[in-house]
Amino acid sequence: MRHYMFLVAVLLFHTCAFHIVGERTCGTHDPTRDEIVKITKAMKTWTANNGYYNKRNEIKTIQIETYWNSITKNRSKGAISETVVRESIGILNTAFSPYFKFTLAADPVTKFKSSYWGIEYYSDSELDMRDKLRRGGCGALNIYSTYTVDSLGWATLPHDCAKKKSNDGVVILYSTVPGGSRVG
Repeated sequence: MRHYMFLVAVLLFHTCAFHIVGERTCGTHDPTRDEIVKITKAMKTWTANNGYYNKRNEIKTIQIETYWNSITKNRSKGAISETVVRESIGILNTAFSPYFKFTLAADPVTKFKSSYWGIEYYSDSELDMRDKLRRGGCGALNIYSTYTVDSLGWATLPHDCAKKKSNDGVVILYSTVPGGSRVG
């Protein structure tokens, strides 16, 4: 299931799907050949063992425990209301129904931490943020909204989650949520 989480994460924020010349783009790195082979093998194994359907050929819905972490520059810049977080989860559920259901597993956490504002992919600040704020097990999706440098966000491959949970999750530019200034 963790490997399907990556697919969900990649599709999660449609703004990352398009390269806009001269503007911010998705920061997710291209997987290496070894990563592609590992993930493809794991997906085939999972599908062979579990499939998409139960014994009566009904669609199985995969429940995804979801945690939202909002990082703010000061006490207000970057703050995302619980209403907007819940709206975002609702959009995910509409987009991925009936195969996936995202459930907010805890109240959204807002953290004022200047070192987590203006982060870059795989920077010390990003790794520290994920290490300190990540919640749930390897089946959980953690979303971190903050100010990102030069990208709309990124998702990391979950295949190493069991070794180091902080390597897993989705980072988004805070202003790409519903009602944000970078929507669409």
